[in-house]
Amino acid sequence: MKNLIFLLVVSVFLVFGCKQAKETKENMELGQELKKAGENIQKAVEEGNKRMEERRAKGDTLPIHFDKLKDFLPKEVKNFTPDGQPEGQTVGAQGMSFSMTQQRYTSGEDELTIIINDYNGVPSLFTMATAMIKANVTFENNDQFIKSLNLGIPDVGAMETYNKSQKEASLLLGIGDRFLVKIEAKNQKDTELVKSVAKLLPLSEMAAM
Repeated sequence: MKNLIFLLVVSVFLVFGCKQAKETKENMELGQELKKAGENIQKAVEEGNKRMEERRAKGDTLPIHFDKLKDFLPKEVKNFTPDGQPEGQTVGAQGMSFSMTQQRYTSGEDELTIIINDYNGVPSLFTMATAMIKANVTFENNDQFIKSLNLGIPDVGAMETYNKSQKEASLLLGIGDRFLVKIEAKNQKDTELVKSVAKLLPLSEMAAM
């Protein structure tokens, strides 16, 4: 856990830049935010570990095969057409395993990609991948903004990111301390599309697994 918080501290300092760190007041405020972020991570990880242990006690230790994982993808996305069939894979090695599936959609020059990962067989990867979501981070500069979101669904965390210069939007979802979903869209003026697509996924069902 200490290593995870240390990595978070380093990453946030890199994001915010050295200029802010030179100002005493801002440095103190940043330190307070980092402390709070670390506490949020620790609490979330402890709750996640408890849930993972409960699954393992029931013998639920493997990820869903990618063929079944595809069923979580939305059947259709308004104004978008699937670009081929969903792709996927299930990987296992030395007692650890995970699976993933992804689908690309197009609408003129707009592109949308949905990626679903099941880390049930290697929970440490889920913890690392969702650290920033659990930290409840908010950040913005001239190039991008990053903000954690509360979707109002139990056991579902989210973080939106928007690249202003490249007009790329993304939404990262941590679901049920198991599934990691990333929704990406190009040629966007904001993050509304990726957030609307998230509502097409069976998030409550996935969180309850």
